[in-house]
Amino acid sequence: AADAVRRRLESLAASEGHVLILGETGVGKERAARFVGSSREKEPFVAVNCAELSRELGRSELFGHAKGAFSGASTTGEGLVAKAGNGVLFLDEVGELPLETQAELLRFLEDGSYRSIGSTELKTSNARVVAATNVVLDEAVEQRTFRRDLLARLRSSNAPLELPPLRERPEDILDWVALFLEETLAPRPSRLLAAGAADDVSEVAELLTQAESESAPTAMTLAVVRRRAAFMGFLPNGCRGLLDGGGEQRRSPHATWQRGML
Repeated sequence: AADAVRRRLESLAASEGHVLILGETGVGKERAARFVGSSREKEPFVAVNCAELSRELGRSELFGHAKGAFSGASTTGEGLVAKAGNGVLFLDEVGELPLETQAELLRFLEDGSYRSIGSTELKTSNARVVAATNVVLDEAVEQRTFRRDLLARLRSSNAPLELPPLRERPEDILDWVALFLEETLAPRPSRLLAAGAADDVSEVAELLTQAESESAPTAMTLAVVRRRAAFMGFLPNGCRGLLDGGGEQRRSPHATWQRGML
């Protein structure tokens, strides 16, 4: 599963056009979005949680406003689209975007143009939009909480990327464990016994980074992972060098995109 996701991510990173990422909470949608935007890594990566945008101010947050456009607008406000510049605008939980703002987003996706609230000036942006949601958008369309034309536009540039949860690909869990251990380089207590039941990427990371305050030796932590690997009956190549305690580390084919998603 990880190999297929890696190939798709690499293809999306090498292409242009907007991207829609689908998956449950915690599967790593923002990590995937950052990988997709890696071709613009020298440009801003601006993330916004659409569920936090209000009906009244959602458009202003994204597209900005002119001075005096509404009560309390004492100065001109720059929106997140402008802040993204030539980089990436990551719209997390796009399924929760207020309907009042969806029409403006649709226009922006069509030709890159937009108007700030209270302004007649037509502005343009080259920001690449990467949207993500755990909502089944086809159902949201039927429930009239998401625009059909906006969904079609999000799907038009690239086919949506679906990220499966780790419970559907348990063979990847130890690769994630090895990667997080190597990245953090910090000894952690042995809560890793629970990793075999992890549902998503963020849960694996949490097991490694939010453990008890008293540290255990790294060797002890790795021993727990080794025991868990033996219990589960597999030890991916990406883990062997790290978990065998010596020698050159060997990475599985999908470790590269996992690193890129960190």
